[in-house]
Amino acid sequence: MPVLSTSMRCCSSNGGSFTKTVDGVPGSPRNARRARPVVPELRSSTDASSIPRPRTSENHAAVSSSTEEGIGTAQLYHFPIYGVAVDMTPYQKTATTTVDASPEELYDLVADVSRMGEWSPVCTGGYYDDDDPTWFTGTNALGTDYTWETRCRVDVAERGREFTFVNYGRTGNHEAVRWGLHLAPGDGGTELTQKWEGLPGDADAFAEEDDPGMTLKDRLDLMQTFAESGMPETLVNIKRTAET
Repeated sequence: MPVLSTSMRCCSSNGGSFTKTVDGVPGSPRNARRARPVVPELRSSTDASSIPRPRTSENHAAVSSSTEEGIGTAQLYHFPIYGVAVDMTPYQKTATTTVDASPEELYDLVADVSRMGEWSPVCTGGYYDDDDPTWFTGTNALGTDYTWETRCRVDVAERGREFTFVNYGRTGNHEAVRWGLHLAPGDGGTELTQKWEGLPGDADAFAEEDDPGMTLKDRLDLMQTFAESGMPETLVNIKRTAET
């Protein structure tokens, strides 16, 4: 859910389309909604090193993680506004663990975005829109000085199988990051896999938000760092909650 301000639209970075199968998100919008927090503007007016780094978990032994390299050649995207081409292939991560719970029980946990703050080192929670449960607002924090909200659209909500959403960043105008939680029956419970994918639309969000102390690659690299360290910790915490 964190994006540190990000965005895009609804086709995958390799040109494929995404299925929108939102057939009921547990914890209805009213159940998930809470008072909207006051969120100060997040601007990187100095440099990327001034932003707090994510904390790391003490126990990631039960989680395996990897970089998804994709198939075939690198996913090279040209960003004319910056005069650069960026290989988006490295900006894909997965982490997997096995949880002693049914896929349905686990889905009901992870699809309630108001609870994400119990597990994530960055995301502090969220609430579904009252008039459209395919959209929600995610709340995030790094330390006490950096807090922000992002607009997110649910693309897949299949109980017991998958909960996937696209983060449109602070402005809600561009697809920036795709997050997915995939569930499958496995030995000893449910295999829970979290996926993160940086999307080319983040360049448009970055230009719109005008962060003067950071380059586009700085931001992509920083988001990648958050994903690498945060995903294993998130899964360890979800596992602990589900098995308690």
